Amino acid sequence: MNFLAGIDGVKYANIIQGASNSIEFLRFFAEALNTVDPKTRRPIMEVGDILVVDNFAAHHGEAEVALRSSLNDLGMQLLFLPVYSPDFNPAEEVFSKMKYLLKYQYQNIVFDNLEYAVWCAIGDLEAADFYGYYRHVGYLI
Repeated sequence: MNFLAGIDGVKYANIIQGASNSIEFLRFFAEALNTVDPKTRRPIMEVGDILVVDNFAAHHGEAEVALRSSLNDLGMQLLFLPVYSPDFNPAEEVFSKMKYLLKYQYQNIVFDNLEYAVWCAIGDLEAADFYGYYRHVGYLI
């Protein structure tokens, strides 16, 4: 699962079959860059946005160069979290909440339809959750 989140929730997500790699990473952002928020009718990624990613190997190398170039051309910036810094990564808290939801709220459907259960868990994440995640890692005061 890949997701792009802001202070008010998940902006874009996808679920891939198998392991993630640089191609999937770039494909994800190509799709995200062409996605419009249905509520605001604005692109989910706009000029001035700063994209912060972790140090997963697929996020580096040629994929990093290609994404950084594309984002720079669009007036956006790519930053990496410090190495080995899960305490600065709000995504860790998102995954923790999703695991909780899958274990306790969607346990009856996880084995029959994992992908559907994951989408249900994503749908249960609220803006207030994300505000708390960003605040907890120190991005909001």
